Amino acid sequence: MVSVVCHNALNRAVREFKLSEPAKILDKVTQLVIETFEQGDDSIKDGMDIALCSLNTNTNELEFSGANNSLYIIRDKELIETKPDKQPIGKYMLQKPFTNHKQTLKKGDQIYLFTDGYADQFGGEKGKKLKY
Repeated sequence: MVSVVCHNALNRAVREFKLSEPAKILDKVTQLVIETFEQGDDSIKDGMDIALCSLNTNTNELEFSGANNSLYIIRDKELIETKPDKQPIGKYMLQKPFTNHKQTLKKGDQIYLFTDGYADQFGGEKGKKLKY
């Protein structure tokens, strides 16, 4: 259910509210998700982690904002990590606006974003989170 609510909120932030800056999109998605969950009788204390980018192909400027998930760029065999805000999309005790990072890409840069889907799964002999 959380995935569906977050997916719809992402679509609304971009299509209905015409946002293109990743941090502003994540701020709006957080607001919409909280509003949706507050409408129900049960208080849902779940959220979503995400790494979100926007690329201007004319200037090669990459904008990034993350909710617990980083951006990784490999440039000239070096790893460049842009750290996320340490908060999820959804209700969080120390909620603050998301940070927008800008980076000019160079020819040959490789961009990596990861999901936490695998790391958050429970499994193995002890049935614990697999983690990174």
